[in-house]
Amino acid sequence: MAITKKECEVYLFGEQITLESGRKKTRPEGIRPVYKTAGAAAADLAVPTDVSIEPLTVVKIPLKIGFEIPKGYCIKLYPRSSLLIKKGLIQPVSIIDQDFSGNEVSAPVYNLNNHTVTLEKGERICQAMLEPVIDCIDWDHEKNERGSAGFGTTGV
Repeated sequence: MAITKKECEVYLFGEQITLESGRKKTRPEGIRPVYKTAGAAAADLAVPTDVSIEPLTVVKIPLKIGFEIPKGYCIKLYPRSSLLIKKGLIQPVSIIDQDFSGNEVSAPVYNLNNHTVTLEKGERICQAMLEPVIDCIDWDHEKNERGSAGFGTTGV
């Protein structure tokens, strides 16, 4: 099966500086997504600055990047398995909708540990995958056999 490729522009956000000429320029802080191997299904995303996460807390880490997402697609952020195994951190699957194009993306991270965990600048925390969106024709739950009783009520 051939791999399909689709263009998705990446924006790097950062600090705005004033040049000697008086013009303003953004000094990019974001780190471009990178496929670490030829067979990688998703591109790794890294933290642009050191981040400390207190025990048993959730933080929203600004990645200082954004995407121009093609029509009919979304970007999903998936956790790197090593984040949980090596650091005791959870980064949940997150969806970046097409209409969020151009905005800065953040990654929510939960520290399961009883101690503070520090991620260093450049450390990879999640993976980005561009995926097609298939809309459901009808979400009308009244048309199903189960009704409103919930899980396990069809006898299966």
